[in-house]
Amino acid sequence: MRLPLELVRIILAYVESDSTRAELLRFRLVSSTFDQEMLSFLFSNTKPVNEPRLINGTFWATTSSNLQQKHLRFILKWNRVEPNLFAHLFLPVLERRFAELGIKDHEEIKKEECLTELLRIPMHDMSNAWVVAHKREKFDSSMARIFGDEGNESLKEDDEDEPRSAILSRKQQIEDDYHFAQTCCAILNNDDDHLLRTLKNGTIEISRPNLCFGTTLLKVALKHSKIRTLRLVLELGQLAGDEKVYELLRMAMLRDQDNKEAISLLIYVLIASKDNWDLAPKDSIHFIFSKAILEDHLPIFDCVLEWVHSNWHSESVKWVLYQGSLEALYAGNLVILDRLCTELTGLYESRRIQHVLHAALRLEQCDVTILTLLMKYGASIDENHPESKKRPPSPLRPTAEPGQEGQVEALLRAGANPRNRIRETWAGRGCGALMRAINRVFR
Repeated sequence: MRLPLELVRIILAYVESDSTRAELLRFRLVSSTFDQEMLSFLFSNTKPVNEPRLINGTFWATTSSNLQQKHLRFILKWNRVEPNLFAHLFLPVLERRFAELGIKDHEEIKKEECLTELLRIPMHDMSNAWVVAHKREKFDSSMARIFGDEGNESLKEDDEDEPRSAILSRKQQIEDDYHFAQTCCAILNNDDDHLLRTLKNGTIEISRPNLCFGTTLLKVALKHSKIRTLRLVLELGQLAGDEKVYELLRMAMLRDQDNKEAISLLIYVLIASKDNWDLAPKDSIHFIFSKAILEDHLPIFDCVLEWVHSNWHSESVKWVLYQGSLEALYAGNLVILDRLCTELTGLYESRRIQHVLHAALRLEQCDVTILTLLMKYGASIDENHPESKKRPPSPLRPTAEPGQEGQVEALLRAGANPRNRIRETWAGRGCGALMRAINRVFR
């Protein structure tokens, strides 16, 4: 039996003041019928002004994909009662898709399958969440935001030019959205023949966002297609030139089995194939390398490292490895720092590791673990900076505190000189930890 919506609202009004949104959502598990009624209440724009809506533009990007799908279905179903911009843009595309596939009005199962396929495409983020998650009273202003005054129903009927312009603009928008959806469906189904016919002239911008679906052809391919289809899209499509490269690499990293292949493909197409590759891409590679180290994205790090070794001359490789080592040091990423030191050692670049060690000594908190790691690769605690005649500060001083005897002892056993800029004055400064460690090591 379907519960009356008003009865549900009475129940919710009773428990809402003492319940969180997460607790309210758990009430949906009572039954499938209650699930529908609950979401109708939480999604609806008819909630009182002082009550927050479950779905809005601010939190859309962090909402679970399951709830996003349910919300899209809700606004499509209730579009006549609560006008929504997404429904206004999407429903004509859906009708065109029904006609293309020859689906009749009474074929509910086929219509549902078609709707489910098209709803796999939308990927609205923070920048365009207003399309799917706006309030009912903002529908007209949202229309004007897209079409200008042409999208406003308040146009004067006696002005023949403006209504005709609005009709033409609307038809063109539907046509563009439909062709975008067609191409996306080909990507979803890995229909390479259709993509070849669509992209062969090289004029389709695969990185141009579509407002209705909130995404690009490239992002759809990254999320849903096989690697051969992704390669086809990248090779035949046209790039706008302002792609957010790391965002695309992050999407490629989330692929299940072929993420490294997808990342390598993106690096080659988006960066390495550009003109003047030995200059501008160097900065791009450094940015990606630094970002991967900072966010600990090992698949991206591995692919960039492999590409650099395969395509750049030795001096550029050494530069990238050294810069990456500094980034790993500042980020405290020991795993990647260890990898990069191994690479530098293999290129006979121990002097750069010495540079990294002296950079570590300048940090406010001198991490003994990092120093020990660098010393393992040949860096010397007591060696002067290669570009300086000054004697380096002792690494023992930051660790010479009560309770740090073990760390000091480890450094001393690794070869640190306790007399380097310390001498007997340390004892007078109360550095008992240092003195006790020295006594244990040298007794």
